[in-house]
Amino acid sequence: MFALRSHVTCPIERALIDADCSLERLSHTNPHGWGVAHYVQGVPQLVKSPEMAADTPVYDTLSSQIESKTVVAHVRRATHGDHTIGNTHPFQYGRWVFAHNGNIAGFDEVRSTLREGVASDLRPHILGDTDSEILFYVLLTALSDAGHLDDDGRFSGSPKDLWEIIRPVVTRVAELGGGMHTDPDGPSDRTYLTFVLTDGQTLIGHQGGKPLFVHAPSIDHENLNEPPWVIERGTADHFLLASEPAHDPQMWTPIQQGGVVGVGHDMSVWTSPEALEP
Repeated sequence: MFALRSHVTCPIERALIDADCSLERLSHTNPHGWGVAHYVQGVPQLVKSPEMAADTPVYDTLSSQIESKTVVAHVRRATHGDHTIGNTHPFQYGRWVFAHNGNIAGFDEVRSTLREGVASDLRPHILGDTDSEILFYVLLTALSDAGHLDDDGRFSGSPKDLWEIIRPVVTRVAELGGGMHTDPDGPSDRTYLTFVLTDGQTLIGHQGGKPLFVHAPSIDHENLNEPPWVIERGTADHFLLASEPAHDPQMWTPIQQGGVVGVGHDMSVWTSPEALEP
């Protein structure tokens, strides 16, 4: 999983193809589909395939051509649902894009409960049969209840505001799944709720048991060969999230279990109190 937010349009070929831990290389262990969403004039453009990224020529072509201020990309290792486009990440509704690394334990037993928590006008947009997509629509329901799914769909608040809106949903889903598992190498059938969510301007990432790393140097960070690689407050030049450091591991900071990091429309960085503390 990879997400980018930048104050300037930039290419993503390195993270998706060339880096040591590019998504293309990670697709060998996550072979059940890929998807890339990038924003053009504030509108997400989404391309997905149920094939392995490393075996799909269009993945290389697309990754080498995209230049955007906001990108979300994902390679899938399936836990629920068939290998179809409808079950492939990222998921998109209006301006919102979501990708998830993890699982909801006992999903078959709690599926109907979760689906009932989705607003009736949003349910018809659920096209697949994964836990991840229903999680996305439960989060969207919380945003709708808070008045942030209007015709324009832009989120006017801060990353902290966004997290405060969806946090009760994340907590409830974790409880339904028996609690978030703390060992990233634990059994795959336990609950892990690591995800990224964006409307193209505000972007947040939540570490829910599976690893998530952040790279967000200050906008006035003059020497890119020296730390700090992430700021807890202030304005970032660019803001990257990844399930594994895409390049130069020392330049990435692991987000702690339950931690949330985000960047706003003005590139201001926010981190929850527990996010970066070991």
